[in-house]
Order: sequence, then C-alpha cells, then structure tokens
Amino acid sequence: MLSSWLAGLIVCVLAYHHVLPSWTGWIGIALFALGLFGALWASDRSSQRSAKALMEWRQRNITEIYRSLEAGSDPAKELEQGPGTESSAYDDFWTRMNGHV
Repeated sequence: MLSSWLAGLIVCVLAYHHVLPSWTGWIGIALFALGLFGALWASDRSSQRSAKALMEWRQRNITEIYRSLEAGSDPAKELEQGPGTESSAYDDFWTRMNGHV
C-alpha cells in the first residue's frame, strides 16, 4: 500500500519535471490516488475495529452489571472497594487496544 503510494508520488514528480511522456504522468496520478485511497481505507478499517471492540466491551460490562444486580450484589459498593471491577476492566480494554498485552 505504501509502496504504491510512493511509486505514484515518484511518477508524479517525474512527470511534473517533463522527464516522462505526458501519458505516464496520468498513470502516476492514478497510482498516487490509488495508494492514498488504500491508506485511507486501511485507517478507516482500523477505526471500525476499535469502535467495534469498544462496543463489545461496553455490552459485556452492561451484561455483568445486570447479572450482579440480579444476584443481589451492589455494583456501586463493589466500585468503592477498589480495583478488580470496572476500573480494571477499563484498563484491561485500553491495554489490549493499544497492543500492550
């Protein structure tokens, strides 16, 4: 992906300086645009994966809170008792998201 972007940029620069025939300049512009599109698409896919992981984490947390309420425990009291509940789950999520597993 980066290589096609770089190749497109090089061909564009060469075409700009009239080293290559004019039709090759259009190929360079097309390669540059394709590489840029690929980079943006990959970035968007990464954002979608992060958002999906966050939604799954939130759903798991909500499910755990409902289960604890049904079991008769008090989530607020558990949070006051210290780490091991929501704060550590939050830290675990961001640790995994940042790749520091």
